[in-house]
Amino acid sequence: SIFFYRNTGASDSLIGELLAWEQKWEDKFQALKKYFKEAHPKYFQLKYGRTPISLDQINRFLTPNQAILEFFVRNNQLTWFLFAQDLAIWEVMELDSDLNQALRDFREGTNTVSAQSNDFERLVRASHRVYQRLLAKPIQALKDHKDQHWRLSIINDGPLHFISWASALPQLPSPNLMNDPSGWDFLVKDRSLTLSQQHSLQIAMATQAPAKDTYENRYGAVGAWYADRDIPEGRKAIEHIIRSEAWANSSEAYLGSPSAPLTASLFWDLGGKSQIFHISGHGLPNWNNPMQSRILLSSTDSITVGDFYQRSLPSRLVILDACEMNLGPAMEGEGVMSFATGIFYAGPPTVLASLWQVEEKASAFLIPAFLDGINEGLAVDVAWQNAQIKFLHEYRGNKHPFYWASITSIGNMAPLYAPGRKRIWLFSGLALVLLLGGWWLWGQRTGAKD
Repeated sequence: SIFFYRNTGASDSLIGELLAWEQKWEDKFQALKKYFKEAHPKYFQLKYGRTPISLDQINRFLTPNQAILEFFVRNNQLTWFLFAQDLAIWEVMELDSDLNQALRDFREGTNTVSAQSNDFERLVRASHRVYQRLLAKPIQALKDHKDQHWRLSIINDGPLHFISWASALPQLPSPNLMNDPSGWDFLVKDRSLTLSQQHSLQIAMATQAPAKDTYENRYGAVGAWYADRDIPEGRKAIEHIIRSEAWANSSEAYLGSPSAPLTASLFWDLGGKSQIFHISGHGLPNWNNPMQSRILLSSTDSITVGDFYQRSLPSRLVILDACEMNLGPAMEGEGVMSFATGIFYAGPPTVLASLWQVEEKASAFLIPAFLDGINEGLAVDVAWQNAQIKFLHEYRGNKHPFYWASITSIGNMAPLYAPGRKRIWLFSGLALVLLLGGWWLWGQRTGAKD
């Protein structure tokens, strides 16, 4: 405005008023930044303490088979940017009524279950339409760039924040499979997918040193008990995990009950000493005041998003096994103000969180399968992809995306353990058996000679 008025011959007094107005708001902005720096230093560092990320930095950060797809929505225009090693392309398109309707139908069709055939058909066509409009070109560009299996991190914006990309359909199913989701070729069957924060936060989370070098527990879990709203399948899954061969020697769980309710103190205590922190409870997002979104621990206690902004949580991976934990208002400059966002500011670089309600039987199948992959040394996104594919192949129940596509992986996808961990233990055990067998056989032969 100042430039415009100066070039149209405006009076010096008007220019002076505009300069004073500009300085006033600059002073307010600097005062706000100072407040953040003093009162919320972690937020300040992530928000203002980092320089913009260059294409060269992104290029060095990405592994040879990793790509980032970022969407940017402004003024009814959608721009996608695709970044991979030695590749940076983009395209601008209209966010027209056709795409908006497809996004609405896709979102509503995945987060609700209906037995109506017309609802299945609407979901299928919307899922395929969204894929064709938003993913087909970037994925084809990756295939043309290098013919290999790509791991894709997606940074959403605007109406795309609440889309579960794993359930997109590159191809329409045949008419006889239209009402049978078990036969649909979901995108998750073709590639691993993860949600990301903005580039600067993504790189910060991937490169920051672990909050702790060692943990008392490899796996820790809390299970809520809230009046008559128990989560029996979730509790069974936790009990199964802590008794399993892979986790039994380094796991701990607090499962609430009417006589011994789960408390915030127990929550923070276990979270502070667990490398993987599994939270099973009832999620209550608060769209009017996101800082008050909460997980109910018992009839009298809960944890809010605001608690995570005031506390540190050293866990490497947090599993939010509760409803709508990655939902909240999407705010410019902040992204989605969800429970998952608050956890990132507390320290953990990797979170699994839900976009809609979590069906507990499906979750009780998915999470143990996911942890099997983590224990074997798989990357987080690959372990979650394998768990979802296993669900589609083996789960004895409804294969609708509502049941398996709600939870998404967010943040740093690096493996927690060295690859082949399970095989190393297997070979070690086999070697021990052979050694003991050889010792026994030698003793038998020595005894016979004597």
